[in-house]
Amino acid sequence: MRTIDAILRPGADAFEPHPQADVPAGERPAAVAEPVSVEEVQAVVRHAARAGLRIAVHTTGRGVRQTGRLADTLLVRTGALGGARLDAPARIVRAGGGSVWADVTRVAAPAGLAPIAIPTPTVGVAGTVLAGGVGWLSRRHGLTSESLRAVELVTADGRLVRADHERERDLFWALRGGGGGLGVVTAVELAVVDPGPIHGGTLRWPAARARDVLHAWREWTLEVPREVTSMARLAGGGDEAATLVEAVLLADAPAADALLAPLRALDPAGDGVRPLAPADLDALHADVLGGRPVHYDHLLLHDLPAEALDVFLDVAGPQAGFPMLDVELRHLGGALDDRGRRSGALGSLDAGYLLVVAAAPERADVARDLVEELSPWAAGHIFLSFVAPDTPDAEVSPADTRRRLWAVRALHDPEDRFVAPLGHLTGVAAPPADRGPLG
Repeated sequence: MRTIDAILRPGADAFEPHPQADVPAGERPAAVAEPVSVEEVQAVVRHAARAGLRIAVHTTGRGVRQTGRLADTLLVRTGALGGARLDAPARIVRAGGGSVWADVTRVAAPAGLAPIAIPTPTVGVAGTVLAGGVGWLSRRHGLTSESLRAVELVTADGRLVRADHERERDLFWALRGGGGGLGVVTAVELAVVDPGPIHGGTLRWPAARARDVLHAWREWTLEVPREVTSMARLAGGGDEAATLVEAVLLADAPAADALLAPLRALDPAGDGVRPLAPADLDALHADVLGGRPVHYDHLLLHDLPAEALDVFLDVAGPQAGFPMLDVELRHLGGALDDRGRRSGALGSLDAGYLLVVAAAPERADVARDLVEELSPWAAGHIFLSFVAPDTPDAEVSPADTRRRLWAVRALHDPEDRFVAPLGHLTGVAAPPADRGPLG
């Protein structure tokens, strides 16, 4: 193992935040660590304790936006802890703590298997499962975090701990959708599934067709089975603006054609729906943002009546000049509403749709206006994958969930060493009186 001096780099020299990371201007960690082994992770955690530094963790660049404040922290980048391998008979992929979803797909797809992944293959696996995760297979198979079968992480005392359904069960519960901030994840084990026949792709219309297309899509989502996952998008902005519906149908060709008929009746200018292999799911969601700076916002919607969609179009539609770079309405429901007896801290999403807004930083006010205008239909809670660090505790998770998360954190990080992604897990050194025991 390398010495600690070989692992650490000064934060001011080594840290360059991703353009979409929402890091306050000029804020830098005290040091950056890029460990290449579990032993080096343990050394880094113990060094932080000796140096009086808190620890922030991320795998991919965008994840910094949810690590909280970076001042006086040691930022641990886990990207070198990559790699993945498949246990085909068990349908389990073991992936390093710094792996991205493309790594998991790469080993699962040749066996005809697919992870319950999110649509962006370059995002870190660990960060996704800690926050919940919704992707193309989620209406049929549930949250990404519910596919987690085991986690290995280095906790605040430098120990390597394995948590699963039988060991460290409260910790395992918290790691499935609780938001993280409980250690440095060094490996995860994920269930992968045989999706059966898949059809998917993008239907495209000019921006001017947004109103009739989105209303037709909304009505369509009220009828489709859980084997269909889709999102409606207003993408591109300016002269490149377009109205899109991206969809994945776990169905054979005749069934997929029948399900898509109402949308195809709207005469799309482009129809890219085709038979897909599991590996093709990674390339389905078009990234229109690239590496440009972006302000994100989001809202979980209990439902999406026609009135709400009209409000959405009035603020974000073509007549508003497409002030956003990308606006998505993702259809939820199906298995995402199912909460099992052994589910994690998130477990399910009690919401019918997810609004995701990406705006140029100078138009952040318009993104906030859109969220505010749609708030009468809000589900009353947020989705950790898109949340901002200053989100009020009550919007993050229910009070009983927060109490249990606090108790888990107090047990495994009593000195509040790890920077929690959100305020709902901070301050365990002086817990309020209503924080109950694990249960």
